[in-house]
Parts: sequence; structure tokens; C-alpha cells
Amino acid sequence: MDSCSKSSSNAVRMLGICVAAAAILCSACASAPAEDDPMGIAKAFAVKYEAAVAAKDAPAISNLFTPEGVFQNVLGVFKGRSAIQGLREAGFKRGLVKEALFVTDAHRVGNVIIERGDNILYLASNGSTTEVKGRWAGVLLKSGNEWQLDAVTAIVVPAPPPKP
Repeated sequence: MDSCSKSSSNAVRMLGICVAAAAILCSACASAPAEDDPMGIAKAFAVKYEAAVAAKDAPAISNLFTPEGVFQNVLGVFKGRSAIQGLREAGFKRGLVKEALFVTDAHRVGNVIIERGDNILYLASNGSTTEVKGRWAGVLLKSGNEWQLDAVTAIVVPAPPPKP
């Protein structure tokens, strides 16, 4: 092989390495939303939440909340990570297999993001899966480099009629 062919071969190899490195860097950038993109931050957080639900990992779900975080739904108000973990463990025992979150709105002021959206809970029972649709609103707080939920309120759609 002459020196020109070796140079060409090395150049092609280097180009391939550069393309691979660029692809890795771009995928890392795509998974980390810009700090000035509240929708991107909220959607990335929703993906982490969905993954923890799919893994049936109640401790991971509770650790997405601040230590004093609050989760409110038709079952009640759950304050603190321990209560939120208990809520999710009970949900898994009742058949919760998946939750899909759809962020429809997110606004940031300083280290706070106010977000809202729709969700679907997938509950398995007797060989079939039931979808329970709802709406939610949440508050994300940034502590250091990490975003955590401080409060979530979730309702079933349509909401059940008020009790007399």
C-alpha cells in the first residue's frame, strides 16, 4: 500500500470515529434539555417518572419528590416520601402496571416549574387492562443540579360527582 492510500485509509477511519463521537454527543444533548426550556425539562422528568412506574419501583418514585413533597389524588393527600412510596406500593398491589404522562404546559420562574398535563393509568386485573384517564398539575423545584417534584395534584377525568 502506498503512503497516499494509507493516508486515505487513516482519514476515512478518523472520519468514522468523528461521526461516531458526534452521534454520541448529540444523543447526550438530546436527552438533557436546555435549562431555559421548561417543557423539555418537564417532559424529561415525566420520562423518569414513567420508567420508575414501569419498573414498579416505589422507592424510586418517592425519591423523585422533595423530602416534604405532596401527592394529592382521589385517595387522599400523601405528604412526604414515605407516604408517597406507600401509595405507589399499594397501587402496584392493586394492578398498576404503567402510567403514561402527557405534559401539556410548563412555565419556569427561577428554580420553579409549574407544569400540567394528562395521564393514563393502566391497571391489570383478571387478564385484562383498564385505562383510567386523568389530569394532573405539578410543581418541580430545582435543588442544586436536580429537579424534584414538590407537589402533584391528580384527578380522574371525568371527575366523579361530588358527594352530597
